[in-house]
This record gives sequence, structure tokens and C-alpha cells, in this order.
Amino acid sequence: MYRIYLYIYISILIRNLKTILTLLLMKVFYLFFILLAFNACKAKVSPNENKLTSMQTDCPEDGYCETTLQNNKKLSIKVEESTGYLYPQIEEGENILIEFTYNKGEHDGAIVDASYSETIHFEISKDITELSLKNDDLKHVNLIYGKHCFCPDAGYYAVSIGELNITRKDSYLNLELYYEIEGTETKTQHIVETLKIN
Repeated sequence: MYRIYLYIYISILIRNLKTILTLLLMKVFYLFFILLAFNACKAKVSPNENKLTSMQTDCPEDGYCETTLQNNKKLSIKVEESTGYLYPQIEEGENILIEFTYNKGEHDGAIVDASYSETIHFEISKDITELSLKNDDLKHVNLIYGKHCFCPDAGYYAVSIGELNITRKDSYLNLELYYEIEGTETKTQHIVETLKIN
């Protein structure tokens, strides 16, 4: 009789161990899958693009901001023939392209109207040591603002009100940009960044 109880006890114990091991393996598998998914979502940076080194910009709390620097680029401001709207064209070239992006919230793709972002593009010489431009002189760096949303004032605007100051120290660019856009409301107006140049 004692052997029967021992046999039942051992079989229950083995069955419970199998269940515990199965649950443990499932947890390890799910953890591995989640880590793999996060790793796959990392943004890839091309060799001629540098991410922000230091950000002091007051990014609106309802979103996130990013500034990138791309070497060997040329920025042109084009006009769409049929509509007369402006747009930036980026090509291979000899300059440094700086792009600031503000994205509002998390866009889950479910609600199309929920997407809102702003961009600033401009180019500078790769040999720059210091630069200070105001108002209409901002056209010398092709400074263009973009408002991206499903709203009537979406589009690109040439910036003609503002001030841009850049200084270079070794392989770092310190920049400060203040701007206003006539004809539309913006969520960002002041950018202060330090970027590393390769």
C-alpha cells in the first residue's frame, strides 16, 4: 500500500515538474521574443548621419524631438508647378544638412488625423567655423519649415523671420535657432543643440 502512495506521489510530482518547466520555458521564450523585437526596432543610422549629442531645446511635452546632421548633402527649395507649394529636395552634395523633427505623441496608425509633426531643414558649409544670420538672410542656408498634419495650413514655409547662430569647436557644432512662421501656428520656435560632426 505504501508503494502505491509513493508511486502516486512521484507521478503527481513529475507531472507538476513538467508543468512548471513548460511554464518556465514559455516565459524565457516570451522574454527572448520581446528583447528580439525591441532590438529589431532600433533606428539605423547611415555612416554620414550623426544623431544629436546634446539637446537643450524645449520640446513640447506632448511629443518628442530629434535633431540629425548629415554630411555630404545639398538642400534645395523647390516649388511644385501645379500647386505653387514649396518642398525641400535633398541630394548628394558638399554641405552639411541639419534636420530638426518634432513628432506629437505616439501615432498608432489607427486614426489618420492624429498624426502631427514639424520639421526644420537647413544646410551649412562643411568648413563653417561661425555663422550668424537674421530674417531674410536665412535664405542663404535654405531654411525651410514643414508642418505635417491633416490640417488646412499643412505644408512647407520658407523662414524669413528669425535668427540662426552657429559656432564650431573642434568636431562639435553649437547651434541656436529662433523662428516665426507667417501664416501658420507652430508648436516649436526655439532650437538649441550641440551636434557632433564626423
